[in-house]
Amino acid sequence: MHYSEDDQLVSLPSDDYFSSDFYTQTMIDYIDSNLDDGKPFLAWVGYQAVHYPHQAPKSFIDKYDGVYDDGFEALRVSRLEKQKELGLISANVELDPEFAKTTYEPWRMPDWEALNEEEQAFNARRMQTYAGMLDNMDVNIGRLLQHLEDKGITDNTIVIFMADNGPDPNQLPLSEAYRDWYKANYDKVYIEDFEGDFSDMGQKGVYADYGPGWAAAAAVPGSYFKTFSTEGGLRVPLIVRFPGVVAPGAQIDKFAYVRDILPTLLEVAGVKTPCGTYDGREIYAPDGFSMLPVFKGEADTVRGEDNPVGYELAGSSAVFQGRFKLMQNLDPKGTGEWELYDIETDLSELHDLAGEMPDRVAEMRSFFDAYAKEVNLVPVPEGYNPLEQTVINAKRNAGH
Repeated sequence: MHYSEDDQLVSLPSDDYFSSDFYTQTMIDYIDSNLDDGKPFLAWVGYQAVHYPHQAPKSFIDKYDGVYDDGFEALRVSRLEKQKELGLISANVELDPEFAKTTYEPWRMPDWEALNEEEQAFNARRMQTYAGMLDNMDVNIGRLLQHLEDKGITDNTIVIFMADNGPDPNQLPLSEAYRDWYKANYDKVYIEDFEGDFSDMGQKGVYADYGPGWAAAAAVPGSYFKTFSTEGGLRVPLIVRFPGVVAPGAQIDKFAYVRDILPTLLEVAGVKTPCGTYDGREIYAPDGFSMLPVFKGEADTVRGEDNPVGYELAGSSAVFQGRFKLMQNLDPKGTGEWELYDIETDLSELHDLAGEMPDRVAEMRSFFDAYAKEVNLVPVPEGYNPLEQTVINAKRNAGH
């Protein structure tokens, strides 16, 4: 489909529109619209925060002045120590020091000390912008929770929060294939656009992302990024609020998969898993396992050894089985070898157990082969790089 420069696909509801604020208020209005009908409701709020472009009300960004001035590695270390202090991870967890498995320079962690003063200020403000956007989202989630409280329905409502993938290190504006587009659609994108004053980063008309350095800090204690099958790419927060079922502050260090959310909600609602046919069409029954028994303390884990999970995205593959993960990241993301990790104790995946446990590797490889056949997985071509592929796609679709 082709659009002229004069075409306008949407118009914003207000001059001071910010998506996280708008989505929250809209969901509050939706909840109120039929709250008295005696029926349960299912609500899903898909915040655009913290996807690119990073933008937020200026007060939220300014709140973090100076917080990130020490750079990428300092933030990685401080976050690791804070997680240990809070008891979120074991005191034995270490960090991948060099990100050496990826040979692609745009995915390597930069050296903060190699940046000049202006570059450090530019990058610190980029992370402030991300933090401000996340902070605003947190405030809006608080508005939703408070609304449930005000309506007297908190005790009968399960709330699940999660992210969809690990942090994104990619900086598309640095590709010449995209430069003209960013220049045409934003007032400021590149460091030279700011002329040394970064105070309006994150505002209307200003583009910001944050690159591999801050993404590496965001992934702690995992390593690497979105589209990688490392823990930094796949492990995401799962926070559940369910009064009377989940104790506040409880922590469960067991594996669950995104496909386990639907069975959980069905069990909570007392709804049988759909199966058979509907309107003459076969229903593909959702798979997954309810997390409710674990929430209630009636089971130790959602998925045991007998319920492995297969995964593949953009040439990166994994099998999760119990406490173990078998993974493969093709060049340039990784070595291309199948690696085995105990992801309950080695969250940074520094200690490959493949050589010590060949039988487990063979068993999990066999499962992955069956999974690949079941889902008709198409292998990526040799040398495939998802970031470079977006550039190829952009050139192919230019003018369309």
